[in-house]
Amino acid sequence: MKRTFIAGLTAGLTMMANIAFAEIDPSYFQTALKDYPGWPITTTCTHSDVNVRVAPNTYCDVVEILQPGELFYIKEIIPKDNHIWCSGFTARGTKGFVSHKFLDRNSRAEIKSERFRAAFNTSRILNGSTLAAEMGIPWEYNPKKVETLKQEQFSYAPHRYKIGKSWVHGEKQPDGGFWPIGVVMLDSGYQIAGLEVGDYLSQQNLEDFSKNMSLIGWDGPYKYEDEIAWYYEDVVDRQPRPIQGFKIIAPHNTIQEIRYYNIPID
Repeated sequence: MKRTFIAGLTAGLTMMANIAFAEIDPSYFQTALKDYPGWPITTTCTHSDVNVRVAPNTYCDVVEILQPGELFYIKEIIPKDNHIWCSGFTARGTKGFVSHKFLDRNSRAEIKSERFRAAFNTSRILNGSTLAAEMGIPWEYNPKKVETLKQEQFSYAPHRYKIGKSWVHGEKQPDGGFWPIGVVMLDSGYQIAGLEVGDYLSQQNLEDFSKNMSLIGWDGPYKYEDEIAWYYEDVVDRQPRPIQGFKIIAPHNTIQEIRYYNIPID
């Protein structure tokens, strides 16, 4: 039933696309998602003021609004109520649903490195509620439970709050909000581009991961005892400097801890 619905709707939408604008082919994306399981596909927003919703319907809350050219990473195609919805993440890390008619395939969508980039970027989540949901942990932010650290694990991150066994590090704001810098992941429960706490990290897996990191512009790996790190650089004040970090703590080749963090610019 779903295949018939998608095929019929796709044919009609293709005719419209030739007249007005480009939009994704849902049947193609369902197949492409199977090529690299768990790795999202990069798409580009084609319209102004496109709603990213909390559920696959037009009467629920809007969590972000996309503009032309902004990216949306698709993890799943969901036909529902005579619509085709795309479930995934925005470039800002917001999880939600977008109607397929407002998205077009990114020019690099089929390239393996772009699929890895999408998987890596969307799995590093700093939003507390989204992170808890991905881990399957009931959670609600409580400013009273924010801890003040005696020793910072990340620069400019004097506070942290707990999600399961893991921690979000950052700075508590005067209004009770929280400015996140990074995450120390101690729980298993969701993958970060194929890595998960508790997994055995073989030499081949490490080499494959490092190669993919290099393809998307990250430097590394840098090894120190049980730590393995990568850094992403950008030009700041006409000088290259790290602006993001990613680290695995793996004693005896077993992933004990995963850290990912932003490096604030002075």
